[in-house]
Amino acid sequence: MEIVEFSPRLLPELTQLVSQHIRSVPPGWTLTEEQVSSVLSDAAPFWALHYKDEQPANSQITCVLHRGQLVAAAQWDRWLDSEGERRSTLYWAAACPENSEGLNTLLDAVISQASALNCSQIITSRFGFGGG
Repeated sequence: MEIVEFSPRLLPELTQLVSQHIRSVPPGWTLTEEQVSSVLSDAAPFWALHYKDEQPANSQITCVLHRGQLVAAAQWDRWLDSEGERRSTLYWAAACPENSEGLNTLLDAVISQASALNCSQIITSRFGFGGG
């Protein structure tokens, strides 16, 4: 398993991975690459609209590759709350159901990265891509 930051070359695979999750929720929609890109770019601004007193950092997307294929990804950020505590928000996570090791590797990576940034808490948000 290889942990990498998201790059545009992974967009087609990420679109397939996310669509695999939302397709299972009626009415079974899937997303286009443009829709996925929009969600990726709107995550931090959306957070800022709801929590005006907080100071969100730029979000990052952590990806897990297995044999060069994307098997898991998550978008998250870190921020200071109004009391000066460092926290992290997990906007969404998606993983290939056939590869549970990918999900475990992803969650371990996000927790480790947030811990290294001295975040005292990781908050989960609604799934950034709607139902899922």
